[in-house]
Amino acid sequence: MSTKRSSPEGFSVIPILLTLALLAAAVALVPSLRYRAGLWASALGGGDGAPSIREAAVQMAPYRYQAGLRRQLGPEVPQIARQLTMPDPPDPAAEWPLSKDILISQTVWSAEHLNIHYSRLEGLAHQIHQHDEEEMLVPISGEVEILGSQKSERTGPGVALYYAAHDPHSIRAIGPGPATYVAWRWKGAGTDAAGKLQGRLLDLHQLRAEGKQAAEAGESVKAPLFEGETQYLKSLYAHLRTLPPGDGIEPHEDDHDAILILFEGTIETQGETLTAPAISFNPAFSEHGVRNPGPGVAQYLAVDMTPR
Repeated sequence: MSTKRSSPEGFSVIPILLTLALLAAAVALVPSLRYRAGLWASALGGGDGAPSIREAAVQMAPYRYQAGLRRQLGPEVPQIARQLTMPDPPDPAAEWPLSKDILISQTVWSAEHLNIHYSRLEGLAHQIHQHDEEEMLVPISGEVEILGSQKSERTGPGVALYYAAHDPHSIRAIGPGPATYVAWRWKGAGTDAAGKLQGRLLDLHQLRAEGKQAAEAGESVKAPLFEGETQYLKSLYAHLRTLPPGDGIEPHEDDHDAILILFEGTIETQGETLTAPAISFNPAFSEHGVRNPGPGVAQYLAVDMTPR
């Protein structure tokens, strides 16, 4: 005797199949739906150039709503505007002659974790080492020696370094007296994309002198330094800007995190007046601008970190 399996009363798979067929046809025929389906497939599959799940969700919305959604879905990140004052001396019992003033250490728009610190160094910071994070380092005062994949016998204010992930590096204060520097490290969703930005040591002395000379004659100068994709960022972009008195950048919002290191002069930003050396951090979608109130030239390094 055979038994016949029956569907629950009133249930039919035909409407479901028709609905799925209509959805498949719509995705195939409508470019915007086809794009969104491909976006989700790429995000879920991962790999080279794949968007994050968060970005895929944002791009499902009409374009005019996407910035608002990014604000809603992104992390809560404070703006920072601070004078850089010499950190306390290192603990004599510490393994390394280094003390740090942590400015931020958390998830931000551009990275799963960003750590920005201002450090005082009275010798070798640590053995030459490497790590998963990418890093930038900017000497602020004193004389240092750069060790590792990027090298310099003696340097100080006027250079900036970018270390790609796993670049061997260290730094040594060579006196007289302590040295200070700002460094920030970040890590996020990685990629195996070719052409990632290579580590580099940038000598800014000539650009700083040229920018200052032009600004003293009333010209605002923006000098691009580098731009490229990194393992964790869609783009890392840096430029040196020099402002004559009274000049500035109007308040605006960006879709990326931005770090500003003030080398010289005074600026007004985030409702604060900062005199060099100083730092400001502006997370994505936070309103910010810069103005030089004078009386002298203002000069700063600006770094934009654009997430994937």
